[in-house]
Amino acid sequence: SGRFDLGVNELNDTATRRKEIDFVDYLISSLGVLTQKGMENTIDPANLCGYVLAVTQGSAQEELAHQFADECTAKGAATIDIKVFPESAATVLAVSSGQAEIFITNVSTGAYAASKPDSGLALVPGMVPNTASLTGLVIAKDNHQLTLAVQAALQNLIDNGTYGEILAKWGESPQGIIDATINGGLGFSG
Repeated sequence: SGRFDLGVNELNDTATRRKEIDFVDYLISSLGVLTQKGMENTIDPANLCGYVLAVTQGSAQEELAHQFADECTAKGAATIDIKVFPESAATVLAVSSGQAEIFITNVSTGAYAASKPDSGLALVPGMVPNTASLTGLVIAKDNHQLTLAVQAALQNLIDNGTYGEILAKWGESPQGIIDATINGGLGFSG
């Protein structure tokens, strides 16, 4: 809408979004599974059949949960019971309170939520297969000068080691990139 010059969140660089905005990609993002502490080593992120899954309404994870449920049904396995909540906070609360067993979320977000004292949450080891994507800062398509400046600044942080230090501090090193790309999600397969 032109209201802001730059958007920063864990926004996946997708073909649909690239029609409206440009991305300066800064991280490889994958989905993981958040659960109650003590259950994290009993869940396989590659097989979520039979679990009660909390999702946030309208999220990409909601669509993915329905896809997984259909796959479970197709192979004759126990289906996934999907519970939809209006926002992320309610979704996470559903897991911590036992209303749901699992929540599919970005690994970074899940690790942060689980690190909170007294959260009662844990991130399941491993990632949900085939969910890697590039995440980027978003800039209006007509502001190419800002896009190039942000890309150059990010590349400088990568080249001088600051980027790696920041990722290491927050436990994100495996999700790091080596080149700050513009709209690099095109054809990205993880």
